[in-house]
Amino acid sequence: MQPGHEAAGGLAGFEYQGSYIYKPAKKSNDTNGTSNKRRKVNHASSSQSSGSRISPFVPLLNGYETKESVKLRYGLFRDLWAQREHTIQSILREVDSEVLKNIAAFIEESSTVTYNGRIPTGMISVGSNMSSTGGLLERLRKELQSSGNACLVTLDSGDTSNIKNALKTIIKLAITSMEDIDSYRDSLTSKTGLKLLPYDLDLMLACVRRNGVKKVVIAFRDSEAFDSSVLSDLITLLA
Repeated sequence: MQPGHEAAGGLAGFEYQGSYIYKPAKKSNDTNGTSNKRRKVNHASSSQSSGSRISPFVPLLNGYETKESVKLRYGLFRDLWAQREHTIQSILREVDSEVLKNIAAFIEESSTVTYNGRIPTGMISVGSNMSSTGGLLERLRKELQSSGNACLVTLDSGDTSNIKNALKTIIKLAITSMEDIDSYRDSLTSKTGLKLLPYDLDLMLACVRRNGVKKVVIAFRDSEAFDSSVLSDLITLLA
């Protein structure tokens, strides 16, 4: 067998195989010092910034409404809704005023003396609308803060996985409501260099005495979701 026939036989089946030619991109795309990737990022950011200025209203009349009309319609909507929202908030404040007045009176009049050494406790029922609880507690917090006689700590079930976390959350929220976060951090280390535990109730006691606060009100936002054992231990410690 001749060498030529042997080589051809070894390449049998490859004469119709496809092949690819790689051509590297020209370097002229990067002559201005800005890469394609950077240009894409800049283009995306500029698109987002321009998109944020677009009205959320879509054009009417099958898309024939002008941009100026869409913008004007959106502006009128915002003005009208601001008036309606102000009216709604006024009604809600008026409805909550009586409840808020009763809660504030309960906090002012109750004490461990009148309750024979027990912690005065009250339950606020707002029905199925749990969103109204947040606004009510916020108004109560501002009112107690303005009076200077009490501070409000709102506790969620997620903050009470165990008794230590519950105490740390109460102490931190109480101190920051009366002072600020820096005072809370400073209170963890005394002037003598003694490091106090973040769940030590003496931290909150010292802050209460410094600010002349008589009562610390603890509101359990979703009391039905609290661990009963943690809640029982917490009440025992606070008593």
